[in-house]
Amino acid sequence: MFLPERYWQLAGEVTATMREQAAQRLALGQSVDIRILLVSKYRSREDIYSVLDHFNEAVQMPAEALQAKALQAEALEEKAFGQGQEQSPGKAIPESKPSNFELPNFGENYVQGAALRREELEQYQADKAQGLGSPGSASSAELPELELIGPLQSNKAAKAIRLFRTVHSVSRIKLLQALEAAWLKHSQELGDCVEERAETPPDIFFQYNAGGEEQKNGCRSYDELRQLTDELLRVGPFRLRGLMCMGIADADAGANRRAFAECRELARRLWRDYAPAAATSLRDNGGVREGGNGGNGGQLLPNFELSMGMSRDYREALAEGANVLRIGSLLFAG
Repeated sequence: MFLPERYWQLAGEVTATMREQAAQRLALGQSVDIRILLVSKYRSREDIYSVLDHFNEAVQMPAEALQAKALQAEALEEKAFGQGQEQSPGKAIPESKPSNFELPNFGENYVQGAALRREELEQYQADKAQGLGSPGSASSAELPELELIGPLQSNKAAKAIRLFRTVHSVSRIKLLQALEAAWLKHSQELGDCVEERAETPPDIFFQYNAGGEEQKNGCRSYDELRQLTDELLRVGPFRLRGLMCMGIADADAGANRRAFAECRELARRLWRDYAPAAATSLRDNGGVREGGNGGNGGQLLPNFELSMGMSRDYREALAEGANVLRIGSLLFAG
């Protein structure tokens, strides 16, 4: 069962952290946005529909209800961080529709599971269009995007580029090349059938293995990250959003915070070394991602992101600059 109050409390904490760290993050060339990725691993169809109902109802609340929720989130921020703190300059939170009212994306561990999840989401949307579903649920339904947070095999690349908005777990040149080949074939198959809002390839995070754990995937050195970046910029058509890493299994908070700090510093170094090439790429392409046939090379986003932090270690990840939190057990009972 999804626990909305836990979500709002976490959203309030995340919003406060974003405001507190905005100036520092901007100075490092890092995005000030922080978002919560709902990890839906092993969740039933009923659980997922409950989540969608909850957020679609919240998104469609009248202004008065939105303001009341905003005040509630503000109270949660003060409880979490104390009163009277000066807000850091940075991206403002919209007053009429707070960012934490947006429908979160779902984090999926496996390609096969994501395919089933996509079917569930489409069925949910179809049911809402026909006025079916739980009493009082929204009649028109927004759907989340799916993001792959688990390992990806090269032979699943073709399915991945159709299913996912973002792939967080790229750590091998062979996989990057497989994704490129799959996207090229897919865009050729689309041909003249591409809609006006041309389909775009998934964004990419490079996975870093901060603890050097044998059971985990991920690059283990800066040289490996550079090789991947060179390949991405050469082949296209993907955008590098930043780096992803996981906390160390069975480690204490201090060890995990050091691991996240290491990932942050590597991302900072990568951005510093490649920012000129990224800026040129963005200028040449008008600052937007190529659709259709994919463009002439990959891109680095102008503000790097860090995908790190899960239910047990998200506070340590936030303290070290995380932008994407992968939260599952903290927000689901049972």
